[in-house]
Amino acid sequence: MSDSGQTIADETVSSLPFVTTQEQLLGLTVAVLLATGLLLAVLPRGIQRLKATLENATEREWGETLEGYLPVGRLTHAIVRLSQLAVVVGGTVGVLHLWGYESPIWYTIEILTAMWPTLSRMVASGVVLITAYFGGLAIASWMDSLSANTSGIDRHDREIITRVLQLTLLLTAVLFVLTLWNFDISGLLVGAGVIGVILGFAAQETLGSVIAGFILMFSRPFEIGDWIVVGDDRGIVTDITIVHTRIRGPNGEHVIIPNEVVGSQTIRNRSNENRLRFAVDVGVDYDADLETAREVAREAVDSLEIVEETPFPSVRIEELDDSSVVLRIRFWVDRPNTEKMWKAEDEVLEAVKTALEDARINIPYPHLRSVTDAKPTRDRQLVSSYEQD
Repeated sequence: MSDSGQTIADETVSSLPFVTTQEQLLGLTVAVLLATGLLLAVLPRGIQRLKATLENATEREWGETLEGYLPVGRLTHAIVRLSQLAVVVGGTVGVLHLWGYESPIWYTIEILTAMWPTLSRMVASGVVLITAYFGGLAIASWMDSLSANTSGIDRHDREIITRVLQLTLLLTAVLFVLTLWNFDISGLLVGAGVIGVILGFAAQETLGSVIAGFILMFSRPFEIGDWIVVGDDRGIVTDITIVHTRIRGPNGEHVIIPNEVVGSQTIRNRSNENRLRFAVDVGVDYDADLETAREVAREAVDSLEIVEETPFPSVRIEELDDSSVVLRIRFWVDRPNTEKMWKAEDEVLEAVKTALEDARINIPYPHLRSVTDAKPTRDRQLVSSYEQD
């Protein structure tokens, strides 16, 4: 037993003459262990109580407010566990000190002192990386809240801005950690530049798609939910990433188009104005009164609910076909998509056909008229010879 342990025992014995030193040490050990266990049990409840007190003092649910930006539950759990670990270490050191086993404690302190430069860097690196991790979570939560309250930021912009900010924060944290460990960042940047050039040649299409993704983010030719046509593909935009754009075709298939292809093609956005004009062709007979046919067709289209009242539907002569005069009927549809286009065209053609038939205006079909020169047959020649005889 060390001098300090003996001193504690002697003082205890002198104050309690009927209790031996061994019993006193056992009693103090039990007291330290009980205090340690009590602190371990009380810490979680104490932190929750502190949180409730702060909420009542500020009259607002600050915990729920912070939860929108930071994982408060995870942070609270980590603080509780670290506090409990500190209590366990403190209790262990106290028991060892009571029983005079101070040599392991001082030996451990000497080792920690010798390793302190390295340990401090490890602790600082851990703190920086953990801060960067929780900062990334806070950025994602902040962008979700910002996009929900700002009409100019859609899901596409939110995802890209979030990823860029998180990547910037992570790279900054990594460079800071490397600085702590005395790495030469200039040489690392030169090496990264060389590697970047090599990867650039090896993955030109991928990098092109990434660059095109950023261009699409700033130019905003379409958004998620728009009905677009890109080259030979058309459909509803379901997802936009930095690398590709996903659309759902009219038959339900999902088409994934690299952003490099999207940027090099002509893009037609059919949802940008929330309405679109369609056209169908109907042929009438050459003998029909064209003005009457146009008026009948216009009234038939006006009667349909799927067709917008303004601008008014129009009917004009498109061409003179071989068998009919072709009338082109143009009409507008609100909030168009592929299914609505098919439905509108079907209803317009059916209504115009019925109206023209009721007005006794013929819708001709292609037909041929054959004209041939008649040649005398053998029977006619015999009859003619008989009559001459």
